[in-house]
Amino acid sequence: MLREFGVKTAALAYDADALTNANVARHLRNSAKALVKVDFADELERWALTDGKGIDDLLAGGKKPEALTGEEAMQAIDEIARVAAQSQTPASSATPVISRTMLRSGYQLSAFSPQQRAL
Repeated sequence: MLREFGVKTAALAYDADALTNANVARHLRNSAKALVKVDFADELERWALTDGKGIDDLLAGGKKPEALTGEEAMQAIDEIARVAAQSQTPASSATPVISRTMLRSGYQLSAFSPQQRAL
């Protein structure tokens, strides 16, 4: 279905607490690897937790996420997973929900946690 819309890049925008929540970080890493495996380019949308937990909070605050692509995105995702694995914060479920967004020119794919579906 994604290819029918001409989607080539998957922008992953998981909650900013991925650094302290191993479950969120694991889902982020698994999503990124699965998308690369089927020939989608990854883009990581990230921001400081102080700017909002979810991307909806970030955007409502008038801010934009930092976008990392390619190998830089995968390295950042691996680092998030490494840091989160050392965290003591209890994990909560973060099943990705896919939606199209127009963050830049053309369609991109973003993965949101269930709490962010309203965006």
